[in-house]
Amino acid sequence: ILLPSKEIQNRIASELDKINELIEIKRSQLADLDLLAQSLFYEMFGDPITNPKGWENSTIGDVASVQTGATPSREISDYYIGDIPWVKTTEVQNCDIYETEEHISRNALENSNCKLFPLDTIIVAMYGQGKTRGQIARLKIEACTNQACAAILPCPKLHPLFLYAFLRLSYESLRSIAVGCNQKNLNLSLVKNYTIFLPPILLQNEFAAKLEAIEEQKKLIKSSIKDLRTLF
Repeated sequence: ILLPSKEIQNRIASELDKINELIEIKRSQLADLDLLAQSLFYEMFGDPITNPKGWENSTIGDVASVQTGATPSREISDYYIGDIPWVKTTEVQNCDIYETEEHISRNALENSNCKLFPLDTIIVAMYGQGKTRGQIARLKIEACTNQACAAILPCPKLHPLFLYAFLRLSYESLRSIAVGCNQKNLNLSLVKNYTIFLPPILLQNEFAAKLEAIEEQKKLIKSSIKDLRTLF
């Protein structure tokens, strides 16, 4: 290997240490913004499990359409040569989804049980041990999903960001209702029958506007972290 002098190595190491310190500061800022978003929800609506403010209760299925997708046959290679985003549970990581690892073709969509879900659909990971089961995501593109995802379509009584925040804060509760012997999973019926509360839509909209501002700040910080890693 090329071996610079110890002086040059020390200088390089010093620069890399500075970059790492900046990355850690940015990560800390992201954590603070997540806590701010949670505090905002609790302040405006209360605990999503105990509902201390006495909001009207409902089930997800009573106010929104809940559907799932499918996995087109892997034996037909043409099915996976296309431009239609296709979401897997490994990509459902409490995040907004702007792109996917795999895409399917129009032919796959038309010849399988896949459905194209609209922007602002909330995705719930139904399968998976570890931390996957119960995690959520919000579609920022039109996309299909596999059968391990529940898709909660946009509806008039629920702002997508309110529902996203509600379910994210209900992670442990949602995971706990999974059923099965060898591996516990959620299913469409369990997701449809999961209890949520319904504050006035104007209050949900107010919360969403504040949350969007927080998310914009997070997006800028994540972009900065990406640039710092490249610089490193």
